[in-house]
Amino acid sequence: MISDSCAPYRKEGGTQDDCTDSGGFWTGGGSCRYFVLAEGSNACSEAAAGCRAYTGASGRNASTIFTDTIEDGALNEYASASPTTISNESVAAGGHSMRVTGTNFDTLSLVEGTATITDGDTDSNGQCDAGELCTLKDTGGSNCQVVGTDTDDFDDCGPLVGSLVQGKTYILEFWAKGVGTVTPQFVADRGTSGSDVWNLGDAFATPPTHAVTLTGGWQLYSVGPLNTSDATLFADFDDTTILRFSATGSPDYFIDNIVLKETEENLALTKDSWVTPSTCDLSPTGTPSPQHYLGCQAYTDGSGSAQNLYQFTRLCSEEVIGCSAYFDTQNSESTFGQVFNATCSRPLGGPAPTGAQDCTMDGETVCTIATGRSSCHFDFDGALPTPLPTTPFAISLGPEARVVSGDSDVFLVNKGDTSCGAVSAGCTEVGLPTFNQNKSAVTEFETTYLLDDPDRYTATLCDTEGLFCEAWSTKSDGTFYFKDPDDQTCDFKPSVTINGQNYSGWFRSGTNDPCYYDDLPDADEDLNGVFDSATELSTAYLVSGIEFGIWRNGDADDYQGWLATCPNRYDRCSEFVDPMDTTGGLYPNGTPYVYIKNQKIEESEQSSSERCNGQVNLNEGCALFFDAVQPELLWNASASYIV
Repeated sequence: MISDSCAPYRKEGGTQDDCTDSGGFWTGGGSCRYFVLAEGSNACSEAAAGCRAYTGASGRNASTIFTDTIEDGALNEYASASPTTISNESVAAGGHSMRVTGTNFDTLSLVEGTATITDGDTDSNGQCDAGELCTLKDTGGSNCQVVGTDTDDFDDCGPLVGSLVQGKTYILEFWAKGVGTVTPQFVADRGTSGSDVWNLGDAFATPPTHAVTLTGGWQLYSVGPLNTSDATLFADFDDTTILRFSATGSPDYFIDNIVLKETEENLALTKDSWVTPSTCDLSPTGTPSPQHYLGCQAYTDGSGSAQNLYQFTRLCSEEVIGCSAYFDTQNSESTFGQVFNATCSRPLGGPAPTGAQDCTMDGETVCTIATGRSSCHFDFDGALPTPLPTTPFAISLGPEARVVSGDSDVFLVNKGDTSCGAVSAGCTEVGLPTFNQNKSAVTEFETTYLLDDPDRYTATLCDTEGLFCEAWSTKSDGTFYFKDPDDQTCDFKPSVTINGQNYSGWFRSGTNDPCYYDDLPDADEDLNGVFDSATELSTAYLVSGIEFGIWRNGDADDYQGWLATCPNRYDRCSEFVDPMDTTGGLYPNGTPYVYIKNQKIEESEQSSSERCNGQVNLNEGCALFFDAVQPELLWNASASYIV
């Protein structure tokens, strides 16, 4: 450019290289001279001389917290009271911008209690409850969504809610054209009248101003940085703060591509206006070391302690701050692995012992197999051999077994909000099953919570055979242990008509269904548990042609847990079987007789002529009977009669 107004200007300070590299002329007097057209240049005040933008060690730690290109066809990010409309005027061909015809427009910030809830309030209580996704709307229709929390505080939403933090630095960029001046600013407390206002802009302009003067052509404006580190000045700067564009006069302008950035250590300072302490240039031993502590800052750790740190060699993401090493103890006092309720079994096909038998693993006895049993359960400290032994005894882990791993390293972030009391350690969500009537399948689960404590397994675990086992007390014979039948009971009925035929015997309680029958698949191939006399009557258990029977727990192949009930007056009613009298084959296992098992049938209550004195003799009427209540056989009837 050639102009008579071009004049020389001298710049004090600097070096010859800086002068020539920037288009200046280095004079013999040691100064830099520039030829400048004043009316085409930006002017600044004397106070702004030497002002420079400085970026600290963490200055590149920037994030964009809000951006709007006005291309989504809506202005929901802004309060509906703002005088804004969407315009086809744009920086880019075919694009859009926002036209502003009033003094102010604000970003949206809504809160329950003042905004209207239009969707998501399922119980219509006027508040977004925990887990609900609700839409908040202002009086003009601008809206945003919140997810309800379980606190008593009102939930809020808006494009800047949850994004602004006191102590950070903010820079705002936008494109604009039009008439008037605009001042970008932050306003506390959702823009409420009388709240604190912090302007963004150029404090070193001539004269100093925070306002942006618009022109008739599109221009990119960058305002800031606004440093909010002053805790007193920015005490109310938080996530309820909004961004406002405040205009004067009668503005009419367009704005586009709004970008708000959060940065750290981006400062505007006058060069050489500070004094660097000499300690910054000394090593810990006092040796001169220029910029030795460059980047050293005060930090506060998760426990609230102050730390002065610099020159980090290992960085991590924000999500793992506070990560520490722990031991996963498996809620057990033992540091080693443990096995509970492992099974030790006799090999299949081996000879059955005559009495109890020690079950061994690696030459050590782990449990004793009781007489008449094929296996036993045992607990073991440590890891079982791999693979599990099969000889001389087979070791297996059945459904009742629990394997507790040894302690292991684990790395966790302790944020404090997930900790619990020691008394709750091991609390586990489990499913409490509901079984079908014969307990052969689970129909549903109910969520419940139990303390899974391996240190108490010896008292809390049971084996599969012990499932549903309960203690039952009697008035005279002490405590017995039986499985709780729940609703799996059968009643004796003398006469029930099924398909035109009268039957007697045992029927499922509350029904006329035989106690035992095979539940056959229905048309949908389902086992519905409903007795169908047309197809399932033939599968019912009949002890005679018209009497339905009931299996006992000793009938291993047929017993399914159905329990016979009796009225109170038959308490202690017992069955005594004469195994030598089959009544012509009607009772293959012996003819049964039923009596109330009390003192009246004790031998001591009989006359001397009716006593057998512990001897059996059919000729004298002293027969040997099997007491069905006793689980073990002590005598052999046929052998006794021969003797």
